[in-house]
Parts: sequence; C-alpha cells; structure tokens
Amino acid sequence: MSESVPFSTASIDAMVTKAMHHVFQIMVNQDARLVEKTATYVAPADFAAEQILGNVGFVGELNGLIYIRLDAHFARATAGRVLGMSDAEIAEGGNDLLKDTIGELTNMMVGTFKNGFCDLGYPCKLTLPTIIFGHHPTIPHTKGTTRSIYRFDVAGHAFFVDLQLKAD
Repeated sequence: MSESVPFSTASIDAMVTKAMHHVFQIMVNQDARLVEKTATYVAPADFAAEQILGNVGFVGELNGLIYIRLDAHFARATAGRVLGMSDAEIAEGGNDLLKDTIGELTNMMVGTFKNGFCDLGYPCKLTLPTIIFGHHPTIPHTKGTTRSIYRFDVAGHAFFVDLQLKAD
C-alpha cells in the first residue's frame, strides 16, 4: 500500500471545486463557479422553497457525507439539459425522473471528489445516492465531522454543496 499524502483545507476546497466544475462541464455543458465557502447554510432570496437534496456518503480511510442542494426549478432545468428533454417532458417524467437524474449527478460529483482522496492515498468507497424532496429541508451536522458549505453559481442559479468530513 502506498503512503498517504497529507491534505489541507485548501486542497479539500480545490477538490470540491474541481468535482463540481468537471461534472457540470461534462454532463450539463455549463460552468459551475464557486461563489463562497461558509460554515452555515443561508438560502439566497430567490432560492425556491421546494428543493432537492442529493446525498452520497464515502467510507474508508476517510469518512463523510456530501449533500448537493438545488432548488426544484434549477433541478428540473439541469435534468432537462442532461437528458436533452424539454420542460414539458421533464414535468411529464415527474419526481422519479428528477430523482434518477439528480441521483446520478450527485453520484458523479461525489465520486470525482472521492477520487481526489484516493489519489492522495486515502482509499474509500461510495454509498448509494439518496434523494430528498422538500420545502427548505434541513441538513443535520453529523457529530464528529468538520462541516463546510460551498455555494456555486451555474448560469445565474445557485446550488450548494454541504461537505461533512471525518478523518480517522
């Protein structure tokens, strides 16, 4: 087994940013730009009450959870771009279509992030994605983790990444 390379908060921030940018470029053909990193989530004024959370965990030498938070309008628009479908077709597909599409995007984003840790010598595996629909859903802070919340902008739409990391 190779020796692990130490990592810093800055390197974690870079891995989150790279993962979001990469997946949005490849799957949505849009740029994801980091706007800010905070310790707490504050919804922007224009963020719809109805939101979709995608969650994937990673376990191994590092353990954690990543939640991706999108308002429902942006989630539907993103699914449409990924699938090449119109708004009407996305609406017809309903929540199951959104669940599958946002689940796959979340899985790809967290997988890309996790691969950065594997490259540094911290092997870990992903859990299955979980998708939650709700009005202003709350994400609990998992005990024993360091939490960082990243706000990204994609073509004027906000989305958030909530990273909770526990290094054993």
